[in-house]
Amino acid sequence: MTEAEARRAFEKLASIVRNAGLPWVVDQVVDYVSRGKQQEADVTVTYSLALEGGIPVAKPGRRQRQKMLRTVPYSDVERLAILADAVINAIEASASLDDSLTDFAKNENRGGVRFISDRSGEHREHAVKGVTKTRRDALARLRQALTAIKNS
Repeated sequence: MTEAEARRAFEKLASIVRNAGLPWVVDQVVDYVSRGKQQEADVTVTYSLALEGGIPVAKPGRRQRQKMLRTVPYSDVERLAILADAVINAIEASASLDDSLTDFAKNENRGGVRFISDRSGEHREHAVKGVTKTRRDALARLRQALTAIKNS
């Protein structure tokens, strides 16, 4: 996959994820990749460190190569892979949460769980169903599709 294709795929996948009600996943990925990644680089330095009164001081010195870390941007292919992984993780975590809520409700002999928003006071009911086989199959197909995109 070329960088241009990866850039278009990233934008398309980001749009789909936002429209599916998961804008926070895209926002977190965009924030993460905006920081760049650490990469080792050979750098030529022309100073040396000397101690003066127990304090290190940089002084002119001979040219020498040293390995240092630098921050570089992620490539568009890497950005797409990170977004694909984030979507897979978010969806799998959602399924795991559904199963946990189902187990909790069953252990408490309840038919569901009620959530109340701290901000709006809105009530949401979560019925005890767990993750159905159909949903598990759909998650597996989605994981396979996103992995294929990531690895292309």
